[in-house]
Amino acid sequence: MNENEITTVPSSDSGDTQAEITRRLKNLVNAMPSGTATYVVVRDGEDFVFTGFNPAAESIEKISRDKVIGRSVREVFPAVEKFGLFAVFQDVHRTGELRNHPVSQYKDGRVNGWRENIVFPIGENEIATIYRDATSEKMAEEALRLSEEKYRAIFSCSSDAIFVHDATTGRLLEVNEAMLRMFGCTYDEAMTTDPNDFSEGTSPNSSADSVSWIAKARDTGKESFEWRSRRKDGTLFWTEVNLTYTEIGGEGRVIAVVRDLTEKKKQQELSDHVQQVQKLESLGVLAGGIAHDFNNILMTILGNTELALFELSPLSPARNNLQDIESSSRKAADLCRQLLAYSGKGRFVNEHVDLSELIGEMTNMLQMSIAKKTTLKLDLAEDLPPMVADPTQIRQVLMNLVINGSEALENRDGLVSISTGAMQCDPGYLDSLDFAADSEPGVYCYFEVTDNGCGMDKEPLSRIFEPFYTTKFTGRGLGMAAVLGIVRGHRGALKVHSEPGKGTTFKILFPTTNIGELPPRTANGENRDWTGTGRILLVDDEPGVLQVTSSMLKKLGFEVLTASNGKEALEIYRREQAEITGVIMDLTMPQMDGTEAFRELRRINDDVIVILASGYNQQELSQAELGKGLAGFLQKPYQMSALRLILKKALAAEE
Repeated sequence: MNENEITTVPSSDSGDTQAEITRRLKNLVNAMPSGTATYVVVRDGEDFVFTGFNPAAESIEKISRDKVIGRSVREVFPAVEKFGLFAVFQDVHRTGELRNHPVSQYKDGRVNGWRENIVFPIGENEIATIYRDATSEKMAEEALRLSEEKYRAIFSCSSDAIFVHDATTGRLLEVNEAMLRMFGCTYDEAMTTDPNDFSEGTSPNSSADSVSWIAKARDTGKESFEWRSRRKDGTLFWTEVNLTYTEIGGEGRVIAVVRDLTEKKKQQELSDHVQQVQKLESLGVLAGGIAHDFNNILMTILGNTELALFELSPLSPARNNLQDIESSSRKAADLCRQLLAYSGKGRFVNEHVDLSELIGEMTNMLQMSIAKKTTLKLDLAEDLPPMVADPTQIRQVLMNLVINGSEALENRDGLVSISTGAMQCDPGYLDSLDFAADSEPGVYCYFEVTDNGCGMDKEPLSRIFEPFYTTKFTGRGLGMAAVLGIVRGHRGALKVHSEPGKGTTFKILFPTTNIGELPPRTANGENRDWTGTGRILLVDDEPGVLQVTSSMLKKLGFEVLTASNGKEALEIYRREQAEITGVIMDLTMPQMDGTEAFRELRRINDDVIVILASGYNQQELSQAELGKGLAGFLQKPYQMSALRLILKKALAAEE
């Protein structure tokens, strides 16, 4: 029988012989799945010679028993010293004690496996080794180690705060460094704080507390939501929370990854603000264009109506109809002025204004305009710096805001307060306002209108300056849109703060000026019998306006030349300059507009008398910029009385 094969040894009722015991031991060793080798010690531990090598060892080492038995271990396996195993053999032989020695296997200079070696003495001069392949276990351990290192690196280096909770109790088990920085606490403080203390307790879509969310994530596997978190100092800030359920070491865990949304929210608010400004600017351009074209139509209607009334007998039954047309046209013109105010291109009659004085003078009017249950409170600062503004337009803004504040009280007892003041506005502050598109840093006068009424939430607050938008069932018109336009036209700024149930505050700011920047106003006297002489060059791209204004000028005693654009007007002026008394020219025309044509006329004749007319007037077209040659401005739609007055003043100045 081959000694490497396992044999069945019958039991014996009497004591076994030494040969039988040895045979049984050999069979046992040969049957072992672990590699087993025995060595006889020669030369007092300086070398070890193989005396046994089982089949499992042959399989593991890929070498037959015949090539091993009787040879030195260092001869068969030279790397035994490199691995440190030979020193273990020597130590076991010297001490007689068992040693466990794991060894890495190398091939081509790299680890390609692991062995676990158990070395022990089996006689006075003989030792044995039992070893097994531990590669799979070692690889699993290494994979686990790398996984843990990777997890720890992610956990430690993440810029997001990470909480690890017990999935059953919600108890906090671990946090990372980012969490300590984000919430402003120490590790010990974090670990001893109730999880609910790190939050306000509400989110946009749930009022559940932190522990309830953890329980929910345990059941669903994942939960994501925005949450108002709380720092150690009590500061509230928006966060994005992602909860994930997992098992670690057989224990249920909920991992919360928390991201600070503060900067993202700021960027979103900035983006929303920019979009709102762009939308309002676009609507302003549309409103200004509509008003301009509509004013030309009204110019034709009102002018012809006035001319017809001038010719018609006072006893004519048609006179009432014409007066009704005139009255309706004036209302339409008022609507146009609101559109122009919204677009920021309205014609303002500017003068020096003391804001507190102006508001004080309006007290009785304001009190009569609000509900009886509304209490009006004034807190007006003294000695405010002057500002250049149109008092009528400022009154319109204030009246609109005060009436809105009173209506927000919904017929309940309440308060509307008005306060004034002055402040230095730097670029950072102006950027924080809801509207400050054309505003420059400097000293501003302001008034605030505050009510303790119903307030507004985010949706209506974002739309209040849109034309014809209203939260009132019977609301209509351009109220808040006109407010924005007037503020824009004065290069001012505004801010609105409102919360549902807590009321609303409007802060309106206007730039101040130095006394002397505005020319003194002159009294407007009208002489209905005045007529002039000479030839007027009338320039307008609307045929209806040319026709009706020509008729008015003829009624006033003038001869009329007409042109449909600035380029044509220049050609006529060069040819007829000596015969032309003055020029009335539209501001907005194709090919060459009124501003360009005016400057070209000044090059031809520095003393030319030019009156500009338009449905709207851009504020940058000041007299200082256009020069002394600009004799005046006519706001369309105008009537013959306004035309007579401005011509009288312009021609009288020349005389």
